[in-house]
Amino acid sequence: MRSTKEFDGWLVLLLVGCLSTATGCIAADDGWNRQAVDGMVTLHGEALDSGAISFEPMDLSAGTSAGTEIHDGQFAMDRSAGLPPGEYIVRIYSADLSSAPAPVNVAEQNGVLAPRERIPRQWNTESRETITVVNDDVNTFELNIP
Repeated sequence: MRSTKEFDGWLVLLLVGCLSTATGCIAADDGWNRQAVDGMVTLHGEALDSGAISFEPMDLSAGTSAGTEIHDGQFAMDRSAGLPPGEYIVRIYSADLSSAPAPVNVAEQNGVLAPRERIPRQWNTESRETITVVNDDVNTFELNIP
């Protein structure tokens, strides 16, 4: 049976996809003083081939959540989809597609057939990793997952 935290991880991944699509349509003058954010994600010293990254503000009154996809280790959000200045919790997800479970007993898995998460919980469901976005400065981050 899958744990609630694993299931929550897949929900967050889905939400990140929705956020990255939706925030692309938001204008930079939405009142949040958004900043462009980009960077590199490595897993075990190698560029993460694919995944999703989300940012949750430590102070909900001063920021908004946002996320985007990771391709070949790179992620980028232009100013219109970026983050307001402040501190954010970073959450990274990446499915191990080679581990997709066979549908043995769907009821036992709560109807969710999902591949194993490659990223340690300390970088997603239990993340304490943070970044600080600065106003009118370069906001490029290197995130190295051991």
